[in-house]
Amino acid sequence: MNAPVSRLLDALQARSPRERRMILLAMLVVAGALLVWLTEWTLAEHRRLATQLPTAQAQLVQMQADAAELSRLQTLPAPATTPTEALLGAASAAASSRGLKVSIERSGHLLQAEGSGGFAALVDWLATLQAEQRLRAAQVSMETRGDTIHFRIALSPQ
Repeated sequence: MNAPVSRLLDALQARSPRERRMILLAMLVVAGALLVWLTEWTLAEHRRLATQLPTAQAQLVQMQADAAELSRLQTLPAPATTPTEALLGAASAAASSRGLKVSIERSGHLLQAEGSGGFAALVDWLATLQAEQRLRAAQVSMETRGDTIHFRIALSPQ
């Protein structure tokens, strides 16, 4: 490391005093420009971080809350499975309360529902079955006839 510095100093000493002053002045200008650039970059990064920090803190708090909720849910026992007969009754009652005409039969581990009614009522019924009875639509076929939807749905326990 000492050899390159001594060669640089020797080369600088070989220059005339005027050239040495010009080289030093150029070095000062470059160093000043670097200092200004570094200062501007630092201030811009400070402003950027100042605006992003509250968002990052809010995300951290949300992630901590989600982690605590996940830990709590992992300690809960798995929900008991509802007997198929009770699921049949609950699904039929939920359908009739929404004005759907449905016949539901057990087919192996699936429930086969066939019927007709309004689309909004059908979607609400399926959402309720999934949320409350843990039944999801495994296969759906629909046909429209005027304002009425005729459907066949295979419901699977989750």
